[in-house]
Amino acid sequence: MKEFWNKLNARQKKTVIAGAVVVALIILVQFVFLPFVDGKKKMKRSIALNEATLREMYKLEAEYSSIKQDVNVIQTALSRRTPDFSFFSFIEKKAGETGVRGNMKSLQPSRPMPAGSFEEVSADIKLEKVTLKQLADFLAAAESVGQAIALKKLSVSRSPESPEYLSAQIQLVTFQHQRGGAAPPVKSRGSDGQQKKMGSV
Repeated sequence: MKEFWNKLNARQKKTVIAGAVVVALIILVQFVFLPFVDGKKKMKRSIALNEATLREMYKLEAEYSSIKQDVNVIQTALSRRTPDFSFFSFIEKKAGETGVRGNMKSLQPSRPMPAGSFEEVSADIKLEKVTLKQLADFLAAAESVGQAIALKKLSVSRSPESPEYLSAQIQLVTFQHQRGGAAPPVKSRGSDGQQKKMGSV
């Protein structure tokens, strides 16, 4: 090797040295720098993935706490209900107390839907020719944390016949222990104000 080196002229020696440097750099990049960079990238991806997982865990924990709190509220409300409690009688009672019973054109129940260990029962209510105050009073009276009754949907429009009044489509929901059975009959009011049964759903 020494003899080979001594036979080279200065230009050849520089070429060999430059080539050796290039090879050393290639080896350094291939076996040292690239694995280091790749390792850092993998570490960053792992940290980002762990952070995302942790955020998702915090989110799920918050959702679980909220659901657990809601379930506790529902269970407390159901335990306080009297045996003769009726969701639809409660709505009609509050409609009478707030002066909109005569404006209630329909009270249509839905078939109970499973909701965890409970059943969700909803009532679609149609009010016509009511004032804003009457509507607000009825909603405030009908919604009841103590009875686990909540407003789920509300659609309000001007009454086509009397623009000074409102028409409202309301959906109230409550919960009950699972028991099955058909939903109560649909109730509607005719033009004479008398309550009529429209059949069961």
